[in-house]
Amino acid sequence: MNGFAADGEYRGDNAKYAENQPVTVCESIIIKAVDKYLEGWDMAKEIKAEMLDNPVCYEVPEETVNVSVDDVDTKKQAETRPEGGSVEKGWR
Repeated sequence: MNGFAADGEYRGDNAKYAENQPVTVCESIIIKAVDKYLEGWDMAKEIKAEMLDNPVCYEVPEETVNVSVDDVDTKKQAETRPEGGSVEKGWR
């Protein structure tokens, strides 16, 4: 299915999950939003050109997943705990 077996063992890549083409917002919607934002600005034309020249695409939020990695390291969890032992709190 997703490259992993039921027991968690990695079985290889699945092409189904390798699609990486973003679903982007229609250009006419972006232009409308920029026009509305720039209403009344003195340098609207220059600013509009710069805003529309943005190399980063505007993705449709309903079709987008954002993944971020935090910088908090965790200790490796022990396979087993001693009988009657207390759980130690990790460093935070």
